[in-house]
Amino acid sequence: MNGSVELYGVLQVHAEFRGRRILLLQGPVGPFFSHLCTDLEDLNATVFKVNFNGGDATYYPDGIDYRGTLEEWPDFVRQLMRTERIDHVVLFGDQRVYHRLAVEEAKALKVSVHVFEEGYLRPNYVTLERDGVNARSNMPRSRGFYRRFAKSSVQTPRPVGHVFWFAALHAAVYACAMFLGRWHYPHYQHHRDFHPIREGVFRWGLIGGLRKLIWSFRDHGRLPKFTGALSRQFYLVPLQVCTDFQVRGSQFDGVEDFIGHVVKTFAKHGQKRHHLVFKHHPLDRAYRDYTGTLTKLAKEHGLEGRIHYVADLHLPTLLQHARGTIVLNSTVGLSSLQHGTPTCALGTAVYTLARLTFERSLGHFLRNPGKVDREAVRGFCRYLARKNQLEGSFYKRSHFPSLVGDRSLPATQLRPARATGSYGSAAAPAAATRWSR
Repeated sequence: MNGSVELYGVLQVHAEFRGRRILLLQGPVGPFFSHLCTDLEDLNATVFKVNFNGGDATYYPDGIDYRGTLEEWPDFVRQLMRTERIDHVVLFGDQRVYHRLAVEEAKALKVSVHVFEEGYLRPNYVTLERDGVNARSNMPRSRGFYRRFAKSSVQTPRPVGHVFWFAALHAAVYACAMFLGRWHYPHYQHHRDFHPIREGVFRWGLIGGLRKLIWSFRDHGRLPKFTGALSRQFYLVPLQVCTDFQVRGSQFDGVEDFIGHVVKTFAKHGQKRHHLVFKHHPLDRAYRDYTGTLTKLAKEHGLEGRIHYVADLHLPTLLQHARGTIVLNSTVGLSSLQHGTPTCALGTAVYTLARLTFERSLGHFLRNPGKVDREAVRGFCRYLARKNQLEGSFYKRSHFPSLVGDRSLPATQLRPARATGSYGSAAAPAAATRWSR
C-alpha cells in the first residue's frame, strides 16, 4: 500500500537532485546551507548560492552577493536562473519577501521549488516540501486518506536534544554580521528587526530576561490548579510569536486581534464553569506581554477569574488536561491532536488541510468540542514522517539533516571550491562563474 504513494523522502530527493543545477537562497541562521551544499555536491549536483546580507555571507562566504534593490531582485533572479540553467531552487521559509518573488519567477520558468521549514513533527525533524509549506502545502486534503497509514511503520528518530542555545548563538552571530555588513549590502530589507543592540542587549538581555524572572515566579505552583480542580474544564490557547509569518498571513491583524476574537466568542458561547488559559510563546517573551490586553478583555466581558495567562507551565501537561485547544495555525495544534485533545484552528495549517481539526465555528467548538479521530491523526503523523520530514536539527551540527547519510569526514573537510561574485544590478548574473570542485 505505502509503495503506491509518492513519498518525498531522502530517496526521492536523491533522484530529483542528483546531477542537477541547484540554486540556494536564504537558509536558516547557521551553517546548515553550507552543509547542504556539500550534500548536494556529493550527489554530483552543481550548486549556486545567493547571499543577501553579511549574516548569509558569514556562514556561506563563497556565495554570490546580491547588492541590488528589492525592486531589481525579480529581474536578477530570473536572469540568474536562465543563465545558469537552474533546475531546482531551494530555500528556507517561503513567505520571506525575496523568496516569494523568487518563487514567482521560478514557477514562470518551470523551475521546481523546494522549501525547508521547521519540522511539522517536533523536535526531532525538519520539513522539506516541494512547492510550499504550511497553508501552501500540496499534501492530500482527505482525512480518510491518512487512516490508511495508521498502522504503517516509521523508524524512531534520533533525539536532537536541546537546541535553543545553538540557535541563539547562530542568531547572535548572524545579527552582528548582518549589522556590520550593511555597507556591502546597502539595499537589503530583512523580514524582522535584527539589530544586535536592540535585539540582543535590550530586548533579549533586558526585557526578555526580566520577564523570564517575573513570569517564572508568577507561574510557580500554578500547574496543580490546571491538573486538579480545572482539569478538563479549560480551553488552552497557545499564542504564537507576533512576527510569525503564519500570523501575518492569517485573517487576523495580529496576535492581539486573535486574542480578542477568542475572548469575545468565549464570553458569548462558553459555559460558566469553563475557563480560558492563554499560554505565551517562549520566543515572544522579549516582544510582547498580553497581561494588560487580557485584563481589559476580562473586565469588558465579565470574565474575571476565568481567564488565565501563563508562560512557563509544561505544555504537554496542559494539553493532557485541557477540554480543548484553540490555535490560530500553530504547530501546537498538531501536538494537541496527538494528545487526543480536540482542537479548533482559526487559521490554515498543514493539519487543517487534512481536516483533522474541528470543522465548525469556534462557538460550536466551545459548546461541544467533540472527539479527535485518533486513527487519522496517527496515520497523518506517520505519513508526514515518511513524506516530507527529515530527521535532525538546523542548528546543531552533530544533528544536521543529511541527504546522503553518514560521512567518513566532517562536512568542513569535504567542502568543495566555490566561485564567488558580487552583483548589484539585474544585469550582473551574466558574469556569474560556474561552481566547480
